[in-house]
Amino acid sequence: MKKGLVLWLLLVVILGVSCAKKTEETRDLFLMEQDDKNGYIDRSGQIVISPKFELASFFIEGLAFAKDKGKFGYIDKSGSWVVKPRFDSALPFSEGLAHFKKEGNWGYLNQKGKIVIKPKFDSALPFSGGLAGVKVKGRWGFIDQTGEMKIKPRFSVASPFYEGLAAVAVFPGGKWGYINKDGRLAIKPQYQFADMFSEGLAAVKVEGKLGFIDRTGKMVIEPRFDFPAEDYSNAIHIKAGENTILINDRMQRLKDYPEFNFSQGLAAVKTGKQWGYIDRSGKAVIEPEFDFPSNFYEGMAAVQVNEKWGYIDQTGHILIEPSFGYAGPFNRGLALVIAGDGSHYIDKTGKRIWSSAP
Repeated sequence: MKKGLVLWLLLVVILGVSCAKKTEETRDLFLMEQDDKNGYIDRSGQIVISPKFELASFFIEGLAFAKDKGKFGYIDKSGSWVVKPRFDSALPFSEGLAHFKKEGNWGYLNQKGKIVIKPKFDSALPFSGGLAGVKVKGRWGFIDQTGEMKIKPRFSVASPFYEGLAAVAVFPGGKWGYINKDGRLAIKPQYQFADMFSEGLAAVKVEGKLGFIDRTGKMVIEPRFDFPAEDYSNAIHIKAGENTILINDRMQRLKDYPEFNFSQGLAAVKTGKQWGYIDRSGKAVIEPEFDFPSNFYEGMAAVQVNEKWGYIDQTGHILIEPSFGYAGPFNRGLALVIAGDGSHYIDKTGKRIWSSAP
């Protein structure tokens, strides 16, 4: 089992969790890895699409991207190619379009495989709220679904629109603020870091500390929490439901990025070396006792304790003892975990439903 393939599997599981919530999927299929290939199982753990793809994603808006012989295309739930593999890279559909990379540039196609926006961007983000961030000559702007540049490229970093606002960093100085869909500054650039809005609040970094603002820019939870030492100032933030993923310009997930945004009423915050959870008033609900956190999904969150991952409920009670090398979010009742003998899907009791190991 290749480490890179496992990390990819975890990434697409996280990306697929909430995207599946937003679409009416009539058949639950779960991405799996076996013998260094990706395929799909059903909820009972039975293999539905045999592992034959070099890489693949969850089904979002009815299609999943898959890689074969070094090229990416899109498959349907029977495992048949709807868009034959011909791209250098590809990402899931969002609002009817998916972005792909060909000959060094990014463009967008529809679900029939027709290229609707030619590949001409240095980098690109998924559509959200009718707009998508694109990078041109080192600066980020936003296009609509016709490819028209609606917000001119002038930002050093940009994130997708969520709850009507997009976090951006501006020239000069690299301070973070927020714009609306007209491209106007809704919250002036003043932060060392700014995350995306979720449940009406967004995490911001002020003088090295983390706090939370509302959509007017009012500081609702004062900056008093510790911020990780890593520099995230030039990274791109993509939100998958309640989950925030940090990527670079090559669409690669950056290592060990904590999730600051609120999910199911709680947000992970760091005090000293440990992580706990607060509610929307800033009150500690779960005391800092974890080495690393994740967001809550379906009432459970994966947490790390002494280099092992397990699951807690929203009171901090351990539901599944920390015993995994890594643990992903619950999605439709199942979660992907990594143990010494391979990758596995477990249910909410910790029972293994499927395993890559013989």
